[in-house]
Amino acid sequence: MTTARRAQRAVLPCPRMRPARFDFRACLSVLSCLVCVSSGCASGKSAQPAVATPAAAPALAPVPRDPVELVVGAPDSVVLARASELRAAPLFERLRPYVERATCASLSEWDGLVRATSRAVLASRTEGQSAQWLLVLDGSYTEADADRLLRAAAQRTPRTAPAAPISVDRSGRFAISEDDVLASSLLEGRLLVLGHKPWMRAALDAIAHPAAKLGDLALWKSVAPEVRCAEQALCLLAAAQGAGARSLQRGLSSAGAKGLGQQLSAADSALTVSLPSGAEITFHAQLPDAAAADAAQRGLKDNLWQVGLLTRLAGLPDVLSAAKIDVRGAALHGELSVSETDLVRYEQRAGQLLSEAARQDCGVATAAP
Repeated sequence: MTTARRAQRAVLPCPRMRPARFDFRACLSVLSCLVCVSSGCASGKSAQPAVATPAAAPALAPVPRDPVELVVGAPDSVVLARASELRAAPLFERLRPYVERATCASLSEWDGLVRATSRAVLASRTEGQSAQWLLVLDGSYTEADADRLLRAAAQRTPRTAPAAPISVDRSGRFAISEDDVLASSLLEGRLLVLGHKPWMRAALDAIAHPAAKLGDLALWKSVAPEVRCAEQALCLLAAAQGAGARSLQRGLSSAGAKGLGQQLSAADSALTVSLPSGAEITFHAQLPDAAAADAAQRGLKDNLWQVGLLTRLAGLPDVLSAAKIDVRGAALHGELSVSETDLVRYEQRAGQLLSEAARQDCGVATAAP
């Protein structure tokens, strides 16, 4: 070995290195330690029990957006009004004095409530020997509005004894103001529900507990769409053999159309009124079969001809002769258009009749506008 080689080995005394071997047992030891720590067994301590997370409260059922959904059960008759469209119609202001005469009340104190309302649904039914009603207003209201409406309704409701003082109760998450007959509740400041206590409470209960309602009936699902009830300014629905249908039967019978009255009282029916400038009226009745619909069509045409004759004799325009009456399977369908000019003539005559009635019923003397 040369002197240079010996000097290099003296400066760098590095032995030959062998490749390191993978220590499998050491690796397992480290992993087991990590698992033990993560599971709570480090330092010989037992695992701590997991802390239970409180269960989230069940979500509350939403309050319906459509006031029709609060009409539960099977009403005899229903009136739906799109208040915003009625207010915009030229006929609205002209009808105000007639309504005041018919109700013996001034409507000026209710102007604010009327302006705050976009839609209204009024339903009626008979339970046992008593008539009940339910009113649902859709708009923007305060608790003061609800209280004032309840007190006004309580004053006008027939009773066998003096009304009990109004008290406050609850139905689930909703507050209720009630006396011994009527009750009201304001839902989210936008739906004002008022009516006889059993029906009003059932309407609130149906929000959280589904129940049969108007929307489930053939009257709403089959008859109402034929006149586009939900889209019109005013829509009247009458269930077969209900109080409204029986009232129609009595009215037709007194006018000499007893047979027609019997036929129509056995039918689910709907009538709508649209008020662009004059009036557009649509009627639809679902009869038991096509033969009954044919018979009703003949009876209705005969009756309209007779009434048209009487109106001409009274000096009023005969608008009924232009009515279109046809049969659609087992249904009777009718449409009538009344011009604004003819409508004003009838308004004037109605004003005279209501003025006479106001003098007798309200004890006041009023002049026709």
